[in-house]
Parts: sequence; C-alpha cells; structure tokens
Amino acid sequence: MSEKKKAIISIIIASLCSGGTGIASKFALHDISPVTFTFLRFFIGSIVITPLLLKEGKIIKPTFFVILISFLMVINPSIYTFGIHLTSVTIGQTLFSATPIATALFAFLIYKQTFTLRKTIGIFLGFIGAIIIILLPVIESHSAFSGNFLGNLFICVSVVSLALYSVLTKKLQDTFSPIYLTALFIYSTAIVNFFLAIPEIIQKPAFLTSISVSGWLGLIYAGSFGIFFFLFYQYAIKHGSAVIASTSNYLSPVVAFLVAFFLLSERLTTGFVIGAIFALVGVYLTTTSGKE
Repeated sequence: MSEKKKAIISIIIASLCSGGTGIASKFALHDISPVTFTFLRFFIGSIVITPLLLKEGKIIKPTFFVILISFLMVINPSIYTFGIHLTSVTIGQTLFSATPIATALFAFLIYKQTFTLRKTIGIFLGFIGAIIIILLPVIESHSAFSGNFLGNLFICVSVVSLALYSVLTKKLQDTFSPIYLTALFIYSTAIVNFFLAIPEIIQKPAFLTSISVSGWLGLIYAGSFGIFFFLFYQYAIKHGSAVIASTSNYLSPVVAFLVAFFLLSERLTTGFVIGAIFALVGVYLTTTSGKE
C-alpha cells in the first residue's frame, strides 16, 4: 500500500474518532469540571494506549526536545476543554477548521516549505466546505451566531498548539513511532492535569458518584475514541505530512452530521451535501498533490 493511501486511511479513521468528541465532551462537562474531565479523559487514554505501546516493544528514552514538544501538545486538549465548556460546539468546530491553514503557515515559517497550487486550492476548498457544514444549524434556524470571547480565545490557542505540534513532530517520526509519540503526549497530559485537579478532588472526593449516565458515556467516548484521533493523526503525519493530517478537521464535521443522521434521524440538507462535497474535494486535492 502506498504512503498516500495509508495517509488517507489514517485521516478517515481520525475523523471517525473525533467526529463526536466535542458533543461528548459537552455532555461530560455538565457534571465534571474542565481540569478533572481532562485528567480522567487522558487517564482512560493511558489505559487504552499502554498495551499498544508495550506490544510495539520499542521503548526509547525520550530526548529533552521530544518531552518539550509533548508538553507543548498538552496545551491542546487542556485549553480546548476550557474553551468548549465556555463557548458553543459550533464555534469550536469552526475555529478548528482553520487548523490546516495554521499548519501550512507554520510549515512555511519553520521549514520554508512551499505548497503546490493543487494543495493550496485543496486547503481552501476544504475550509469552505467545513465552514458550510458547521454553520448549517445557525443558518437554517436563523439563530444568533454567538459564543464566549474567552472560550473562543482558548479554542484558538488550542488550534495553534495542534498546528505547531503537527509540524514539529514530523521531524521526529524518523526516530519515534506514532504510538510512542502519542503515548508520551497522553501520559504528559494525564500527569499535568492530575496535579491541576488535586484541589478539586480533595474538595469533592465523591464527585464520581455525581456523574450522570450521559456524563460517563461522554467521558468514556472522549477517553477512548477521542484518544485514537491523536494516534491516527500521528500516522497521517508519518505517511503524509502535517498539513495532510490536519485536513481531518475538514472531515470531522461531515462525520458528526452523518452520525446525527443515522442515530438521531436528523435530515440531510442541500447545504450539508454542498459542504460535504467541498470538504471531500478539498481533502482529495490536498492528499493527492505532488511533493512540495
């Protein structure tokens, strides 16, 4: 199988895993504070990723730079949780759709990487498609497109963190595997948020009993499927590039709407079909473009 096909498959799986993470997080955050939620989510993620790391059997001592990059990525889910708790899922998805553009910018600034016209067109077509899909509920219901300024700012910081991490880890793939890099990031996030959550846990030691069924389901989804997003994101970086991997943020809204269609019987609109076509064409052009 060619590297491009592996990258495309990784993008699709990553999108399937992340499609409902924002909504699942919203459910869990009704019952759990952002810091404690992030700790529990990545504690579950640590349990999920450890057997895969042990099975791989390539435990390499990380360098200071790798640890530093992992802690840079800790910002992404930690700040995102605060952001999605304050703002709407719609705005959160909208802002994350800018990830490929931010990734391309960092690739240019750090490595002077240039892009073919085909890939550039693909990035912007995908962005347009994702925005159309994300804004459909607002447009069709004629509701106000509003959010929380601080929450939106947190989401923007999270986007920058993911974009920069994506570009920097591409150079690490020659030494460290996707599973290793993902595990190191998951462990780092769990440890950091554990210490941040200690005051809350001491104050409410029995908080686990107050979590609703929907809260537990959201937490388990975000801690398992949501974690696999990061793993297959790394595989997409390895077999493609940071920009190619970031286009999974174009497909995630498509997946979220399809899940709602099959599970919640929500109707597919003309706007969704148009947005999905833009997103799919954008991802196709980006992933099948020649080398920069």
